[in-house]
Amino acid sequence: MISSRRLARELALRALYQVDVGKQPLSEALEGSLSRIRVALTDPAIQQAIEFDRETKLLIRDHAPRASVPGARQFRRLARSASQEMSRFSDSISEYVQEVIPPLPGMAWETTIVRVESAVQIHLDGLLRLARRLEVAESSYKTVIERARVSFGIVIDILTKLLPFAVGPAEYLVACTEGVVSNRDELDCRLGAIARDWTMDRLSAVDRNILRLAAFEILYLPSVPIGVSIDQAVKLAKKYSSPESGKFVNGILGALADEVGEKPQASQDPLDDAVEALDISLLE
Repeated sequence: MISSRRLARELALRALYQVDVGKQPLSEALEGSLSRIRVALTDPAIQQAIEFDRETKLLIRDHAPRASVPGARQFRRLARSASQEMSRFSDSISEYVQEVIPPLPGMAWETTIVRVESAVQIHLDGLLRLARRLEVAESSYKTVIERARVSFGIVIDILTKLLPFAVGPAEYLVACTEGVVSNRDELDCRLGAIARDWTMDRLSAVDRNILRLAAFEILYLPSVPIGVSIDQAVKLAKKYSSPESGKFVNGILGALADEVGEKPQASQDPLDDAVEALDISLLE
């Protein structure tokens, strides 16, 4: 299980590393991290389209012996059209996801679900019109259309389940990454003064950006408990750098917390939630 803000921090660290070491423009680095979230949302739709294509081929095979040659041909055309519609629909999911990861102004994930449902109805209505135009027997075309309805419904159910978990991390990822880049000089100045013998450019790129990220939270995001920022930074350092880096990061951020006059107590963010439903590859 991973928390939403931990997910956002790991993806933000990836983007910051790309900006710092890879010299990527911020927009490209951010897009790379956001794409990890989008892929977790669009992949299930693609897999469902593949599964539906496999099922339609079985329907065609099973129907052929029971139909006349013209009837089998018309049924085959309808089934293949249904598979194509499902494929087009799965491709269009990425466009819907793009609207809410991160959200466009005024766009809520619930609105996206409504739009997806409307698109599904258009696809199904088109298949029904095609079936009637081809004069496929009602009992036959209902089998295809009902199976398409089930597959479309599976995609909608998956999006309805995953989108709420994805929007928060996407927003936090953007806020933190843009915030660190915009305030990097001040962050480096504050951190460098505390580190003393360790200038920021002497630190490893991973440690440097973990410190920047946590310092941004401490200095600019009062809604995040300082203890949470430090705890998460230490975990990032241990995971992506070394145990020694974890101790170093803890010491620097503890001193920064002293400077701002707050004691790092809470290690659990009350505004955080779990995103165990999302399957996202992070920095590996």
